[in-house]
Amino acid sequence: MKDILDYFQKNPDALDTLEGIATWWLLNRYPTQEVQAALCELVAAGLVVERRGRNKQTYYRRGGAAV
Repeated sequence: MKDILDYFQKNPDALDTLEGIATWWLLNRYPTQEVQAALCELVAAGLVVERRGRNKQTYYRRGGAAV
């Protein structure tokens, strides 16, 4: 999803959960399921990295590949 990549371009150190991305980054313009599907595609492409926090939530950050 271009909006997620654009956000990372402007905020390369950003880190957030699915809910945070959908609510704060994308301002609820897309259904959460659509944001989740986009994040899965971006993770598979290496553009976004997901990791599990100590609180058991999954966090997303910019991947090693250039966005």
